[in-house]
Amino acid sequence: MKKILFLLAILPMFIFISCSSDDDKSFSLTGKTYATLDYTTHDIFGEPYTVYKVWRFVSDTEVEQSSRKNSPTGKFIGDVEKGTYTLDYPKLNVQIIDGVSNNKYECDFLDENTFRSYWYSIGGDKEPHDFIKQ
Repeated sequence: MKKILFLLAILPMFIFISCSSDDDKSFSLTGKTYATLDYTTHDIFGEPYTVYKVWRFVSDTEVEQSSRKNSPTGKFIGDVEKGTYTLDYPKLNVQIIDGVSNNKYECDFLDENTFRSYWYSIGGDKEPHDFIKQ
């Protein structure tokens, strides 16, 4: 009788443990926005400002990219560009179609609030860029 009671007592632990692996598969980007500092430049008067690259994930496969002045919510610079993405957490692949070229980005999530991508700076060096959830 004690063995049956013991088995009944530990049974719920196995049920909860077996469900925990499903948590990673439910991660979604839909409705989320991430931003990173892209570069620093100057306006026509010589005043410096920073440009932020912002990605807004509008569905399970579509993303919008914008450039913003001085903050992730700052004034738009140029047009919003459309793109697509695939997510196999922790891997994220993004393709932005800007009318001239297709820019492809391979990203790795560091956690659910941050992912890292690499691209070449204006000076020609390959640099890491960490996108932070807004």
